[in-house]
Amino acid sequence: MLKSRRRERTSIDDLGKDTSWIGNREGAGAEETVERTGLSIHSDEDIYAQATDTIPGIGFLGSGYNLLRGNPFGDSSISMDPGFRAPIVSFQWGRDSSGVSPDLSKLQPKGSFLRPFLSCQSAETVDEVESLKDYVSDLSADAQTDSVLSYLPFSGSFNFKKIAEETKRRQSKTFVMRAYCFQYEAGLASIDINSSFCIIITPFCFVLLDS
Repeated sequence: MLKSRRRERTSIDDLGKDTSWIGNREGAGAEETVERTGLSIHSDEDIYAQATDTIPGIGFLGSGYNLLRGNPFGDSSISMDPGFRAPIVSFQWGRDSSGVSPDLSKLQPKGSFLRPFLSCQSAETVDEVESLKDYVSDLSADAQTDSVLSYLPFSGSFNFKKIAEETKRRQSKTFVMRAYCFQYEAGLASIDINSSFCIIITPFCFVLLDS
């Protein structure tokens, strides 16, 4: 049984690592101005014709997620979260008021929204993982659910099992430091759930469709 105790906050410099990459980021976290290229709009036909590309990573929007197999820190073989699954939300595309971002610069899936949000932020402290509870807490900062689960989130991922073994043996120490960089934020304004996913979660799916 793991005993919970207060976690000590460790300074980045205490680890003796090169932190020069963090330099020149004073004031990080504040939203920065996004530079834009002027649009050429001379008629109504030009309004939605300016958008010719999507934002990076838009393919993750509306994707399914396996909270048991997932791990926001990635796995030993890949740096991407292994929890992402096939899309569960069906999107349509088109050059009209719902298929182009409000600033007319990017194509967006209909039923979604996106806006520029340029911000970089790095942690000023390092968390030491002293127990599985600490590890789950760190992971839950990036992926979580409001539902009550009958299992421990992320416990099916390879890295979780590795950390569990190392924590049990006390053979090594694990530290967590975060750094985030954002270009855009995107979300769902309305949803059209994929029919194949609906079959799996019926009748809960009909509750979502009626809401």
